[in-house]
Amino acid sequence: MAAKTPSLTDPKALRALAHPLRVRLYELLTVEGPATVSQLAEKLDAMVGTVSYHLRQLEAYGYIEAAPELAKSRRETWWRAVPGGLRWSDVALEQAPGGREASDAARRVVFGRQIDRLRSWSEHADEWDSSWRSSAFSTDMLLTLTPDELEQFGKDVGAVVHRWVEETQAGGSRDGDDRRQVFFFAHAFPFKQSSG
Repeated sequence: MAAKTPSLTDPKALRALAHPLRVRLYELLTVEGPATVSQLAEKLDAMVGTVSYHLRQLEAYGYIEAAPELAKSRRETWWRAVPGGLRWSDVALEQAPGGREASDAARRVVFGRQIDRLRSWSEHADEWDSSWRSSAFSTDMLLTLTPDELEQFGKDVGAVVHRWVEETQAGGSRDGDDRRQVFFFAHAFPFKQSSG
């Protein structure tokens, strides 16, 4: 069983992810499951050597791991994402040299990908049938919380999401079910009303 991705406190580990190709590789392995270097290179229209290099960088910092049990020959290398998703603390990173810069760089890349997915949904929603369009949702709300309550709120939301992840992974693909991958992201942070 694979280990969970740890909370990121090493700026080098975070900088390793702050690369567009590495984020896309990590996403593919997370979303589509294990793959070989050749399969990933084909999907990303990239050179096998380049993809192999970036996979090794992701492995070095614990984002992915080899899946040798899937190989059909000694020449074939399979990779899979380490479960657990990405989580880092700006406060913890601020204590390390270069931590703030690493956090900012990773945030730009990760948030950029999240917004790209939201934009793509918005532009192509009419390509989905009405049941999917009526089920999809966007929401924002304003809560009044203490820092401790905000932390607990994050844990509660995370627990609900992880319960659904585990449930869908355990159930697999059931005959007759109209199942599709669903992208979910949320942010919760302190807010100050501007006077403008």
